[in-house]
Amino acid sequence: MKINIGCKDETIKDYISVDINPDVKPDIIDDATTLKTFKDYSLDEIRAHNILEHIPQIDIVSTLEVWYKKLKIGGKINILVPDLKTFCVLYLIGHIREPWAFSALYSSHKSRNQADWHKSGFSIDYLSNILKNIGYKKIETGINMKNCELIVLATK
Repeated sequence: MKINIGCKDETIKDYISVDINPDVKPDIIDDATTLKTFKDYSLDEIRAHNILEHIPQIDIVSTLEVWYKKLKIGGKINILVPDLKTFCVLYLIGHIREPWAFSALYSSHKSRNQADWHKSGFSIDYLSNILKNIGYKKIETGINMKNCELIVLATK
């Protein structure tokens, strides 16, 4: 079973859409930090694009531990988050300008709903080290410089 966490209104073939917001009409309504709907060791893949940054920093490790428990042995996690380090470099060299830089960093330009705001930041080293400490065996990373995004594929 493959799930797409924080799907909003996105439907992906072969993935079960999961979101806490019933208004986006996901297949399953569930909290990404607990995934209580799913049994431990039941998932083949977790797709988490543009969701982890919306979780408070204090809850990041525990959330990633929950996701790890839900995956089968050999299961994969596919994470896409803003890359804070790349964003900062591009801002400092003037490639990203104010005031857009600040609203993009906190995602406040999109919504007044606090659930849509960014609450955590990531770099390759930070996120990779968390995943390694949790127990992931294979961790592949990349950066999409154009969109300041960090891509992580990890296998349990």
